[in-house]
Amino acid sequence: MSGATAPIPGEQADPGRERSEILSLAIRFADLWAVDPHQMADETYAPSIHMESMAKTTVVDGIDMLHRLEDRLATMVPEHRHELVRVLVDPPEAFLETTVVSPTTGEYAQAALWWRVGEPAAGQAVRQVVDEVGWFDWAHRRADSTASRGTVPPDDRRWRGGTDWYHRLVSEAVAAFSADPAAAASRYLCADPVATHVGHTEISGRGPVLDVVERFSAVLSRCRIEVSRVIGDGAVVAVLFTLGNATTQTRGTLVATLDADGAAHSVRLYLDWDHVAADCQALVPPRSDPAADH
Repeated sequence: MSGATAPIPGEQADPGRERSEILSLAIRFADLWAVDPHQMADETYAPSIHMESMAKTTVVDGIDMLHRLEDRLATMVPEHRHELVRVLVDPPEAFLETTVVSPTTGEYAQAALWWRVGEPAAGQAVRQVVDEVGWFDWAHRRADSTASRGTVPPDDRRWRGGTDWYHRLVSEAVAAFSADPAAAASRYLCADPVATHVGHTEISGRGPVLDVVERFSAVLSRCRIEVSRVIGDGAVVAVLFTLGNATTQTRGTLVATLDADGAAHSVRLYLDWDHVAADCQALVPPRSDPAADH
């Protein structure tokens, strides 16, 4: 990490510097977790850190509670480490996709984290995470890292627009999907897409993907989609959303990789269908291991 200090009052922050510092924080986070999770917690997270799980009731308030959580995780997944798959940064926020690796058991599971990063505290040179919304489900681990992670297309690094461009794209897509899921999927998918329900299953080809959307369109049409955060960079856009109705709600994340024409080539979904509707259970294969979720 650099020794950059917070801007003086009235000084406009340098977005390039902010982005670089947050990216460095993400890399340091992954590196430290493999060495000392408690050092990782103290360096990465603010003393007042607030964490929430996307699909479960797990809430962490304060660094002491986080240390206790790390002790439980170390027991469940000995010698675990995080390997970064993707990092998107839009200061002061970031989105991380990682692979959680257990060298002891030779298993892999996926995690997704939404960060809000604060300014350096008084007397400190580095930024820390002040708020996190995360996804992690060790019960759906795999011995095959490729099967666990699914398809992650590379970013083509082509400029598509600033923050407003991605927010507009997501807003239009959500409106279309809320009105008619099948028609929206047909409109926004490329000719040969791949859709991954991360940790569960992957479907390739326009016909099979559209068939799945059509199959669940009746359930989805009864749900309301509310977008909480959007981060885009090049071909990749990540969306944190809430899905549900008056009685049942859950949060999830969708990560789309766009092709040169702006259509979705890859859609990666972190979502617990069990919290949406019993009709969706058929999309999720039976669990092969009853291990407790994190």
